[in-house]
Formats: sequence, C-alpha cells, structure tokens
Amino acid sequence: MSVTAGAKYDDAWSSQTETRSPTQSQNPTKRRRTDSYGGSTQETGLMRNGGEGLPRFIGSGSGIHFIRTVYDVLARSTGAKRTKNRADVSGDLVPGEDDQLVEPTPGDEAVPGTNARASFWQTAEIIQDTEPGAPPVNFGSLVEWTKSYFKNWHPAFPLLHGPEVLEILEHVSTQGIANVSESDATIVQSIVSISLADSRQSGGKQGAVPASLVFLSLENIAASLAFALGSPASLKSVQAAACVMLFLVSMLRFNMASRLGGIVTRMSFHLGLHRCPCRFSNFTPHEASMRKRVWWSIYCLERMVCQSLGLPLAIRDDDVDACFPAQELHGDTADSLPSEDGLEVDQLQLLTLLAKHARLRGMILELRNKTLSARHDSVGRSLFVQAELTRWVNNIHDVTDNHRDNEDAAFQQPAEEDSCPISTSHKMLLLILQHESTISLNRPLLASKSDTPASQAALQACINASRAIIDTIDSLQAREKPCGAGAYPHQIMLWPLLTWSTWMSCFVLTYAALGGVTAVSSAQR
Repeated sequence: MSVTAGAKYDDAWSSQTETRSPTQSQNPTKRRRTDSYGGSTQETGLMRNGGEGLPRFIGSGSGIHFIRTVYDVLARSTGAKRTKNRADVSGDLVPGEDDQLVEPTPGDEAVPGTNARASFWQTAEIIQDTEPGAPPVNFGSLVEWTKSYFKNWHPAFPLLHGPEVLEILEHVSTQGIANVSESDATIVQSIVSISLADSRQSGGKQGAVPASLVFLSLENIAASLAFALGSPASLKSVQAAACVMLFLVSMLRFNMASRLGGIVTRMSFHLGLHRCPCRFSNFTPHEASMRKRVWWSIYCLERMVCQSLGLPLAIRDDDVDACFPAQELHGDTADSLPSEDGLEVDQLQLLTLLAKHARLRGMILELRNKTLSARHDSVGRSLFVQAELTRWVNNIHDVTDNHRDNEDAAFQQPAEEDSCPISTSHKMLLLILQHESTISLNRPLLASKSDTPASQAALQACINASRAIIDTIDSLQAREKPCGAGAYPHQIMLWPLLTWSTWMSCFVLTYAALGGVTAVSSAQR
C-alpha cells in the first residue's frame, strides 16, 4: 500500500478514541453511541463438529451466519425441521471448505478430515510417463500445456517472469523435470496443473498430460514443498510456493491454500517483500519490479482466502509500505515508470486494481467481522469504507478511460486489437468484484433488526448487487460461443470466487423473496 493511502487509512481507521466535550467528561457514565444503525451487526462464525477432537471453524466473513439464517427461513416456510445440533448440518457449507467436503477413506485414517491422497484428476486427464502412447515432453507441448495459465491467470497474478519461465520449460524439455531444481519443478507442475484444471471448463479438448508434470493430490503437494521449509527463504522459493497456492485457490481448496498461505506470507516477510524495494539500493529495476509483483499477487490471494473462510487477516495494512505496481511513490520516476522486461506498466494496472480491491476486502472484514469484543462498527467507519469502494470504482473508470481516445480514433479496428491493457473479460470481473464488495459490506446489517432504516437500505443494496452479479454472468454465458479445440471461454468464468459471488447472490435474493421484499418469481428466475 502506498504511503499516502496508508496515512489516510491509519488516520481514519486506527484511532479508537474520540474527543469528548466538557459535558461528556463530567458525566463519564454516559458513553457516546458509535453504532447508530439502530441494531447490532453481529454476524457470528461457526465451530463445526468435525468429529472427535477435530472441530472446524468457519468465520462470519464467509457469510455462514447469513446462509444459516436463510436455511432457517426456508425450513420455517416449508414446515421442515432443522437438525437439533446445527453444527452437524452439512448442507450449509460455504465454497472452499474442502476439509469438510471430502470424507476420509479407510486407507487415509492418518489424515482425518480430508482425503489427502485422493487424486485431483480423472483417468483420461493424465497418463503415466512410461505408459504406451504417452505424449512427448518437448518445448512445444509444454507451451501448449501452460497456455491457459498465461492467458487467464498471469495478467491478474504476474508473480512469474515470462522469459524465465520459458527458460525453465526449455530445460524441462531437454533434461526432464526430475533434473531441474525443486523450485523450478514446482513452478512447472503448478502452471501445468492450473491449465489442466482450466481445460475442464474451456470446452476445448486437451489430451492427457504426463503425470510427472502435475500435482496429483494434496499429499503430493505437501511433499513437493519440503524444500521451501528446509532452506532459507528466497524469491524463487516464494514464487514456487505462491504458484502452488494459486493452483489450490483455482481448485477451491481454500483450507489447504490457507495453511500454505501462512508459510508463504512468513517467507515474504523474511525477504522484506512488504517493504517498497525502491527505498533500498539493494535491488536492480528488474528485481524491484518482480518483488512488487510477487508481493501484491500474494496479498490478493491471501485476502481472497481470508474472506472465503472468514479468517483473521494474515497481512495487516499498517505493516505494509510497498507501492502498488503501477503507482510508484518512492522512486524518482513516480507514476512514470518505463516499460521493463517486456511488461508495460499499463499491463500492471489490473494487478494494481486487484490489490486495491484486496485492501477493501480487509477493511470490510475488519469493520464487520472482527471478534465481537473488538468490533468497532460505526456509521463513520462504514461510510469511510463505502467511500473507498467508490474511489476504487472511479479508479477503474480512470484506467479504462485513458484509452478511449485511441479507441474513438480507430473505432473500426477489430475488438481483439483494443489498446486497453485490461481485457473485456477482466473488466467484467472487476464489475463483479464491485458488487461482491457491496454484498460483503451490507450483508452483516441484515443480522440486525429488519425494521431499521439501515437494515432495509442494506437489503436493497444487496438485492441490487446480487441481481447485477447474476445478470452479468448470465449475459456472458448468453454471448459465449461454442469453444473449439484450443479455444478458451471468458477468463471470468474461471475466477475462483465466482462461485462464492453467485452462491451469496442467490441466498440474498431467496432471503428477499421469502421476506416479501421482492417477488418470488424473480428469485426463482
């Protein structure tokens, strides 16, 4: 986070003391009311009964409180009876609770709560390297097997340097994956695994991939990361571990991603990635650029996981002074950085916007989902977060409007030649993230008394955002053309939290319909 933004954040956010008038000081028994919503916004988390000695906690930021509220309303409306011990209910899992979704098999008793040895892949998706008909592992094949990663994920999370990855692929094609470094092998397995998982949704037919080039199971992932724990932190090891975390997030394996995220975050602190590299003379421009790209990619992934599972933040904004990739404030060429390593500063605008949104995720979690004894949920703080969300939306327009003049001057050029560095799909993604944040900010107010103006306003805001999310996704599907071999759908359809956004939107509309606020036919549609 930039120094300027951080100062504003601290001034408006960190102070919990308020100036008292002389009258208030004379009467200390009366406390100034800071929550003027007319009702307490007390969404709570849930401690699941995961079996003997295996509880599972899911925080309120995941929306579990609201989800269970809607289930209760549905049960009352249909006359059904809820389970007496609500902690045992398995139908109200939130997306990403992978520890709860997979039951252990008899052979996995040593790993209770999840089947760590269960394969990620179907039989037709992978092939053993020694089997007859195994495809050759040449450079062209490796490029094809990683195409989806660079098309769909690298623009949003550019934690790898493209030319360096191509060199790694060249070494793998000539020497074999067993003969490259452990960090390089982990990077290759991560990006091939991500691309293979994408192919399930792309509609294109992809042949089987050699099993040695992908992660086979959670157990396989854990074993492959031993090198990162047994040696001092390095940028390459952080990149490798972060690539694995990205794969887990893309597969909605948020529990495992959260565990790995703790390691990645601490390794990043060891390297000082949370400090702006332009403040130090240790780094070349290339090193400084990569450090920022790696840091903000990790920051976005960590905040995504924290919201999904409702967990406390692993990265506190007041500990970070790294500038956003496209907004350097510490260097001599602030806001005017040259192109570097073939990646224009304009192309880092998407990561910058996602990092700012991740900061908003953290602010909302701190405002609405802190432990009740430390929750300072006031109108002033809520308005501050709403203002920051609006500023972020305006920032998106500023970035995209910078290229409209060029588009107007050459309006006849094909759409694929659009000069804007942010693709149409990623623009739609940013739109969905805007509405997702509106729901996260306002949903906890629904836990207060439903007849308060604040609760009613919050419900209407959630309804509007939910409809916008579903309509956006529906319009994308309607425009989607059948994908042939090698074709890919809109990148937005691969976004891991699209499941959460759609899930929560449906619950909001169901809640509104059951409460008579909207038509039941609208929710059913």
